[in-house]
Amino acid sequence: MSVRRRTLLKVIVLGDSGVGKTSLMNQYVHKKFSQQYKATIGADFVTKELQIDDKLVTLQIWDTAGQERFQSLGVAFYRGADCCVLVYDVNVLRSFDTLDNWHEEFLKQASPSDPKTFPFILLGNKIDIDGGNSRVVSEKKARDWCASRGNIPYFETSAKEDLNVDAAFFCVAKTALANEHEQDMWMAATLVDFYINVVALSAWVAYKESNWISAAAWIILLVCFGSITTCTYIVLQLFKLSHQDSLQDPMCHILLRHKNKDDIERNGKFSFVVAARVLFSTLGCLMLGTLIYTLLIDGLPFRKELLTPWMAATLVDFYINVVAISVWIAYKESGWIGAFIWIVLLICLGSITTCSYIVIQLFQLSSKDPLYLMLLNGGSRNGFKMLVTSQVTP
Repeated sequence: MSVRRRTLLKVIVLGDSGVGKTSLMNQYVHKKFSQQYKATIGADFVTKELQIDDKLVTLQIWDTAGQERFQSLGVAFYRGADCCVLVYDVNVLRSFDTLDNWHEEFLKQASPSDPKTFPFILLGNKIDIDGGNSRVVSEKKARDWCASRGNIPYFETSAKEDLNVDAAFFCVAKTALANEHEQDMWMAATLVDFYINVVALSAWVAYKESNWISAAAWIILLVCFGSITTCTYIVLQLFKLSHQDSLQDPMCHILLRHKNKDDIERNGKFSFVVAARVLFSTLGCLMLGTLIYTLLIDGLPFRKELLTPWMAATLVDFYINVVAISVWIAYKESGWIGAFIWIVLLICLGSITTCSYIVIQLFQLSSKDPLYLMLLNGGSRNGFKMLVTSQVTP
């Protein structure tokens, strides 16, 4: 059974007064048509649910007043629109001539991040009147106008006879959904970035814990609650420090588990260092590929409509984990210039930098070295190497 997602799409319907905007919406949503004309005052909206592929889509269709004295009221309703439907009457030339004004006014007031690619759809309404003999705007003229505006989809409709109404609004939904899909792509890329950093932190937690049950519990919490778990775990490690530990090398005691006989690693034929090199090289390449693909398909992420509440929460979660990793890098690096450069790269490129840094540290170890030595800076690492050598030498 497939999981179906519910998506709310905001659609704005614009056009001169009397072109049939309200009638089109009522025909589509309620399957009703009224001969009695009543001008829309201000703005109103109707909703309709439909399914597109695996998504349940709720279309929120806003009907704005066409009279000039009410146009200023529609400005607030343009914001956050996923698609704009322009409507004209094929029998009234003036309603077609004002399309440029409606098009430009919407882009001015809605301020989409990329006006050239924002989705519009044009509807030529009332094709049923007088059997089409009274029309003054030809289909070719309308399609030429659409072509000059980036090949806007065009439908000729009749709200009265229910001609092409469903097809037109289904196209509206598909077009708006495609526009909304851009947010999904960057959210997915951000989650990949986030969880690759979680893998790095989970590897440290698994090493720190004395048994696999507690390690598994912490890793599950880390996957579910992200930086909340990271901060909780680090605070607990800080409370475990003795006064003597805090005076000597607190970072070393936080990073390493308590020394015992099992800390003298038994490598045998299997090298954890080599396995870790392969793992983090693969994860780094995965994130690099994800980033390149998303950039090529969806462009740069610096657009205000991408900053949804969940995206903002994910970024806060992500960068709190980045702070934890940055502290480790600052401890590892011998100079502040090197530490500063790595931290800037970590902020800009996220887990790509995390994986690159870890792989570089792993290549500084031999395949027979204990894996935990990569956690330490140069001085502490050399001291532990001497200690391990003295303990394993007969």
